[in-house]
Amino acid sequence: MRSRPSTGALPTMMTVVLLGVVAAGPSGSAPDSPRPARHAFPYSVSVTPKNGALGDLFTDSTGFAVFTVKNTGTNMDTYDLTCSGTNDVCGTQSLYVARLTRQQSIQVLVYFSSSSTTGSASLELLAEGQSLGKGRYDMTIWPRVNNAVVVTPVSGAGPNRNSFSSGFTAAFTAKNVGVKRDSFNLTCEPAANVSCTNQTLTMTPGLNAFDSTTYTLTYSTGASGASFLASSAISANSFATGRWNFTVLVGRARASP
Repeated sequence: MRSRPSTGALPTMMTVVLLGVVAAGPSGSAPDSPRPARHAFPYSVSVTPKNGALGDLFTDSTGFAVFTVKNTGTNMDTYDLTCSGTNDVCGTQSLYVARLTRQQSIQVLVYFSSSSTTGSASLELLAEGQSLGKGRYDMTIWPRVNNAVVVTPVSGAGPNRNSFSSGFTAAFTAKNVGVKRDSFNLTCEPAANVSCTNQTLTMTPGLNAFDSTTYTLTYSTGASGASFLASSAISANSFATGRWNFTVLVGRARASP
């Protein structure tokens, strides 16, 4: 006659079996961390760039921009291509209608003319089919004059400085925004509690329209209080000043920046 197993053995065996079932999982079960499902859109289109830059233009001038239109959907689609402008006027386009298969892209050349309004301007291209896409270029329009210059920052906020310290620097950019080539003398003009000690450039080379030169002024501080560092670009025909504003704080700096 067979002996009965001890009462303590059975629970131990059941525990092992149950743990094995949990670890293995049922046959054909999904992974513990499934990949996220990909969503395919039957109709989708993109127009790039979304925020491109065309730089600077004079009033009443012409230019062109290149947009890329891409069918990012899974179905073929036909798009009407429409240009619009803010402070500029759309001209002719290389394409007005495009039929694109899946993932196909084309480039659209758009001609435009700037208006007589100065300041910020933009050019947009809309692709409209079963879905919509829009691209955009931004630009700055300047008055059409023979000689003009701008120094930036026109009025910037600089970091605070400790009093009676030296070796601080500030950068300025002089840009010719006139039609004619010109060169400019560059100055350093500090507040009463600031002294100029050096500058990397005292005169620009000859600059064509929209060319620029960046230079650095080095200065030291005196007593605490509100302060600034200014610089002017001067030629026989034009003049402009830029400025950094900051506060000189009580206390000598441990080390020059």
